[in-house]
Amino acid sequence: MQAITEAEEKAAAIKQAAQDRAAVIVEEAEKKASETKKNAIDVCKAYTTTQNGLAMREAQARYDALVAEKAAQAKTDSEKKMKDVDAVVARIVGRIISGDC
Repeated sequence: MQAITEAEEKAAAIKQAAQDRAAVIVEEAEKKASETKKNAIDVCKAYTTTQNGLAMREAQARYDALVAEKAAQAKTDSEKKMKDVDAVVARIVGRIISGDC
């Protein structure tokens, strides 16, 4: 009987030690999971900031190129129209001067 009681006590002690060790392992795993989550959030924030900055720079470069292209096109069109205006103005001035109004 005494051997059975000692075995039961030893088993209970082993079981308690295993439960204590399991609790420590769970606590460490939860801490590590929390740190991993925090690190992942920080990495995602940094990535988002970097990508937003990159996207803004690319968008600004495209915008600047488009504005420069359209400004050059507008200047060319304006110069062409001004040449046409000069001929019309010269014809009108000529008619006024010659009295053919």
